[in-house]
Order: sequence, then C-alpha cells, then structure tokens
Amino acid sequence: MRGCCPGCGTTQLESATHCIRCGRLFRSSACAVHRASIAERACLICSRTLCRACRFGSRHASVCQDHEEVRIIQGWAEVAQYPDEVTALLTTERLRSHDIEATILSQKDRWHVVSFGGLAVIRVLVPASMFVEARRVLDSRSDSSSGLPE
Repeated sequence: MRGCCPGCGTTQLESATHCIRCGRLFRSSACAVHRASIAERACLICSRTLCRACRFGSRHASVCQDHEEVRIIQGWAEVAQYPDEVTALLTTERLRSHDIEATILSQKDRWHVVSFGGLAVIRVLVPASMFVEARRVLDSRSDSSSGLPE
C-alpha cells in the first residue's frame, strides 16, 4: 500500500498514479490537452490528466469534459438508474458476470407507499475506473437473450 491520499484520505495502491476517489495526481504531469499546463488531477473514469481549465466535476471528484455528465458518488460512477430493485439487481448480476464490481444505492423509503420522486431512484454504481467497460456491457446486445436488462 502507498498510504493515504493527502486530498481525501483514501488508501491507495503503491502503483497508483492518482487517487481513485478524488483524482488527485501523485506525480507531476502535463495536461493531456494543454501540454504546456501542469495537470492537477486525473479523470476518475478515463485517467486523462487534467489542468485547471480541463477539469470538471466537484473538488471531491474530477472528471474530463467527455465524462462531465457522469454522476460520481465517493469514487463510484452511476452506470444506470431504475425505479425498482429487481431490475437493479439483475443489472448488477449482469455486470458481475463480466467481472465488473457493481453495487446498488437505494434511497427508496420502504415504510411509506408514497414515492418521493428523485429520492426513490435506485442507482447501480461501479468503480469510476470501470464505468466505460460497464456501459459497454450494458449497451451490448450480445446478452439480450439472457433476459437481463439492457
């Protein structure tokens, strides 16, 4: 182990070039777009190095312009959202069958029948670095005969 990220305190592997949770770089590097600028962070999804002008997201989760619409929650990327838990469970199992770690974040109120709009959404999350691969799996038609959600 390398120790903890000085920005967010997340434990890192020895070989890590950036924090897997906030994107903070551990070594000096040039921006992938503006080669003359010094990069401050890396995109949590594609690992592209980012200078201040290229960086999107919050100070807790850096992403590049290509991935600015992806919701990041504590180092996890939202790959899908559903109104029901069964579909979310099927989706996580499909991702796991492709060796992609997946989890469900549900804020659904089980005590009340009333729906609370956006709070009732059930999110399927994957580690941010696995987002592109997870989207490719979910977008593929190769498993369409399995009965799992697309």
